[in-house]
Amino acid sequence: MAVTARGETRRSPGRRARRLGARALAGVALILGVVVASTAAAGAHAELLGTQPGQGSVLRTAPSSVSLTFSEHVEISLGAIKVIDGNGHTVDTGTPRYFNGNGHEITASVPHLANGTYVVTWHVISADSHPVHGAFTFTIGPATAGATSSAQNLAAKLLRSGSASRTIGVLLGVTRWLIFGGLALLLGGACFAIAIATDERQARRAATIALIGCAITAVATIIEVCLQGPYGGALPLADALHWNVISSVLHTRLGHISIARLVMLAAALPLLILLRRREERPSRSWIGAGALLGLAIAATPGLAGHADTGEHTALAVPIDAVHVAAMCVWLGGLVVLVALAVRRADHPALGSTFRRFSATALWCVVAIVVSGVFASWRQVGFTFADYRNTTFGRLLLTKLAIFLVLIALAAVSRALVRRGARAASELEHEEAANIALGRSVGTEIVVAMAVLAFTAMLVNTQPARSELAQPFAKELRGTHLLVDVTMDPKRHGPNTLHVYTLTPSGAVAGVQEVTLKFSLPSKGISPISIRMIRVTPNHFEAQNAIIPFKGTWHLSIDILQDELDEPVFDTTVMVR
Repeated sequence: MAVTARGETRRSPGRRARRLGARALAGVALILGVVVASTAAAGAHAELLGTQPGQGSVLRTAPSSVSLTFSEHVEISLGAIKVIDGNGHTVDTGTPRYFNGNGHEITASVPHLANGTYVVTWHVISADSHPVHGAFTFTIGPATAGATSSAQNLAAKLLRSGSASRTIGVLLGVTRWLIFGGLALLLGGACFAIAIATDERQARRAATIALIGCAITAVATIIEVCLQGPYGGALPLADALHWNVISSVLHTRLGHISIARLVMLAAALPLLILLRRREERPSRSWIGAGALLGLAIAATPGLAGHADTGEHTALAVPIDAVHVAAMCVWLGGLVVLVALAVRRADHPALGSTFRRFSATALWCVVAIVVSGVFASWRQVGFTFADYRNTTFGRLLLTKLAIFLVLIALAAVSRALVRRGARAASELEHEEAANIALGRSVGTEIVVAMAVLAFTAMLVNTQPARSELAQPFAKELRGTHLLVDVTMDPKRHGPNTLHVYTLTPSGAVAGVQEVTLKFSLPSKGISPISIRMIRVTPNHFEAQNAIIPFKGTWHLSIDILQDELDEPVFDTTVMVR
């Protein structure tokens, strides 16, 4: 402890640093726990619209190729189309390619196939860098119940084994969190050194933090490229360092953006070194070039993710870049402030620096809010039910709640800045205000890291508009029966309904009758019964089934299996 002129004691800089470091480590551990607990393989982002041959089709003659059509452009450098015969042997197929240059449709040639039932498995990468996979069956010549059942069992097994492991998903989520954190240190530290620092010592420390951020971003980007191979191709983690896997990733959108980011980081490195060594303020042309480079680096997460897919991308990409850049300037600046306050809370220039940063942070908050509103509308909309009923929407609401806490903490910090300004005439009081402000800013940093954690999870989650646009599909499991139900287009008015009944292992389970009942308790609508038509012993459908209103409907599936067994399955469907 140190003694002030009035005989009061205050904590030494070393002790303050240790206490702040312990709190920061605890915050980081908590945030990583949230990422680990919440990260899973992403849902399908590109929707499969159709296949040739069709699912479950029976063909008289063997096809010469297998084709798949998707709702958006897909990557195939990490993908594969495999055809497997009834004995479980893989058929030699041609390399997957785009059909007539159309990025929405891929095809692979197949040799002459003998009569029998085949399973096709496919694995591609969505435009936003997330893997999509599936399987379907078709038969050449007369179909037999035994062969069809065996093929469906094999397809179910291959689907279960075709997903990326949770471990890889967690590692990728943590890596993306590190990328956002590194960008914050890089861009925020550089901006602080150029526009906010009030003396040479502050500028050097801010530039040092920017250099650390540059290194973290570069290393995390390389790790992301290595992990994307096993993640996108459903491969073992050990394949992350195999050059053929890495090379495949480098030919995808994420690979191209990662290379561009590393090149720009390399270009920024000498500028940061020069900034750290210079004593005078850089020229306007130097600052302008650095700002453009920083904004381009800030655009890379969006270009490799959701901002460059879907509608209004011409607006979404630059607005996302502004959103990321504003976040980086704010959060990175907070880290620099804490680093300065821990070392010299009594420095006479620190109060002035706090006040200059406070004004900058206010404009950053404005930019984050405006760009965030646009992104929320584009990816979810302004209907609260769409937030409540989608994974992306719920994560976004959680992120918003944490952001509001961050805004409240920022308001506290601004109040402390004003108090410090009033106490500027008395060094003793200003030092105490700076220490209190440093603590408040440190808490802001921990909360901001939580915001970055949810941002990283949103990158790995299918946007709500995309999820809601897809047909409803649900697998319901009972003790002795597995039921697959689909509803297309999942809108009020006429819909097509399909129900498939299987054993828990995935084999065909024939039933006598299937009835669907839709009810809407929120509007007092009693169950509407829809009688399903048998197509095969385990497949029932209803064409033009009318669902009269929007809302979250309760769906009850009554199945007459035999005279003694009549199981009922329940779920909910959000009808738009």
